[in-house]
Amino acid sequence: MFLNVPISAGQIVVPFGNLSVIAGPAFIDAQGTWGVTSDAPGNYAKLNYDPGINNFAAMACYPKERTCFESLGWVDGDGYLRSQLIRYEVTKWTAKELKAESALECETIELSFVFGSKEAIEIVWNGGLSPANGCAQRPDKLQSPMVMKLMSPDGAAKYAREKRK
Repeated sequence: MFLNVPISAGQIVVPFGNLSVIAGPAFIDAQGTWGVTSDAPGNYAKLNYDPGINNFAAMACYPKERTCFESLGWVDGDGYLRSQLIRYEVTKWTAKELKAESALECETIELSFVFGSKEAIEIVWNGGLSPANGCAQRPDKLQSPMVMKLMSPDGAAKYAREKRK
């Protein structure tokens, strides 16, 4: 599910909240800003993520249901405020880590938590629910997998500034 809202020229949007990862045997609760740590060239980055600061995610995972949910809000490269709710199926949940996967229309996303380090990583790659070649002509097709790390908004902004140098 998507929600798109235009943002006026010159309007500043700043993510709220801090990085928080609470992981235990009964649940995971995490929030923060996704910092793009790999190159996401071309239209995918422009249409989907400003690599760095203009997004905020909140996630919750439940072992009994073997399900995670991510609520994501971001400003795309054209200045639109977008939101999405993503449901993941847990593929692995041990005392040390969790892995979950979601197949969207044209992409698959893997969500990983490493409990000891309190880190959350997402990897997005081509291939989803559409039939073969169903997304071949899409203008925002990924050129290679995109890797993101959950960070504080300030940490993601600093990372983005350093990456642009």
